[in-house]
Amino acid sequence: MGTENNVNGATGPSKDEPGLSSPTAGSSKSPVSANRNSRYYLDDSMAIFLVENQLFKVHRYFFRQESVIFESMFDCPAPGDGQDGRTDSKPIEIPEVTCAQFEALLDHFYDGLFKKDEYFNRDTPLQKYIDLLSISHRFECSTARERAIKGIDNATTNAIQMIELAEMYDVPKWLLPAYVELCRREEALNETEAIDLGPRKTVMIYRARETIRSSKETRQFLHNRHSSYGYSDDWPDNVFEKSRVERIINEILVPPSTPTPQWGQGTTPPIGRGKKAGKARPVR
Repeated sequence: MGTENNVNGATGPSKDEPGLSSPTAGSSKSPVSANRNSRYYLDDSMAIFLVENQLFKVHRYFFRQESVIFESMFDCPAPGDGQDGRTDSKPIEIPEVTCAQFEALLDHFYDGLFKKDEYFNRDTPLQKYIDLLSISHRFECSTARERAIKGIDNATTNAIQMIELAEMYDVPKWLLPAYVELCRREEALNETEAIDLGPRKTVMIYRARETIRSSKETRQFLHNRHSSYGYSDDWPDNVFEKSRVERIINEILVPPSTPTPQWGQGTTPPIGRGKKAGKARPVR
């Protein structure tokens, strides 16, 4: 028969039938050829960085995934005993980056991934997002840059600071709203703001403010309001209408020979074009 009873009376495969038993000692079975998974066979080796006067020992994986610039650091010089980043005595040096900026990037990699919203939330200081934007812009870390921009979008900032950040880190969508705020507000630029902006932008903002308040179009608005409602110290609403202010700013800040760009839609603004990123000013 093909089966035999075991001690419990159950039937199972006989010695002559194929079953789930292990191969006999004399059988020859070739080893399975295993391929490394393209997504989850991780390079989990560590890298040692020197930032200012501090050493950081962190996983290379995040840096390779996020930035081709960081990835190239791991291959220079050629792998071997002398490769940078293997020992404390020969770290990968990151010049012109502060420890705060580097820690902001590491928080994005580690705490931002595994402890969601612990280090990046509504209570996160604006300066931390600026630090993250600075280092992510310099080393082309796209997801860190997106996180920094989103954080700054939701933070309390002032118009002068947004213009500085937009030009330093190439975020054109911040420019037009900042110029609109400066041109619509009642107070003119003060001395400190004029120094921060520089003479060219200061003059153009003054021109835009003057045009908004005293152009022929504005005088017509005032005449129509006075004719309908009598004299008033208040400006007519249409004088500071957002679309009108944006139009005037574009007409003054953009050279007449060039098409008017729609800032914030992937175009580069005429002011601060292509500035090399540097260290951001501390939050005032």
